[in-house]
Amino acid sequence: MEKLLTVYEVAQLFRISERTIYTWIDEGVIRCIKTKDKAVIRIPLSEVERLIQEALEVPPTKLSAQRKKRLLENLKKSLRSL
Repeated sequence: MEKLLTVYEVAQLFRISERTIYTWIDEGVIRCIKTKDKAVIRIPLSEVERLIQEALEVPPTKLSAQRKKRLLENLKKSLRSL
C-alpha cells in the first residue's frame, strides 16, 4: 500500500500553509483521499512526487539547473525523514 501523508506533512515539505494545500485540493492541483464523511484527508506520496517533478520542469530561464538540483536534493531529504 502506498504511503499516505497528512495535509500538515505535505505543507511542511513544501514550506507552505495548510490552507494552500486545501486550496490545491479544491482546485484539483493535487489528488487526495477522503474518508466517507470527509473528516480525514490524506495525500498519496506519489502526488507529492508528481508535484515535485512538475516543479522541476520550470523553463531553464526561470530556474538554473544547479538550483533545480539543490531543490530536488532538499525535497528528497525531507521525504526520507517521513
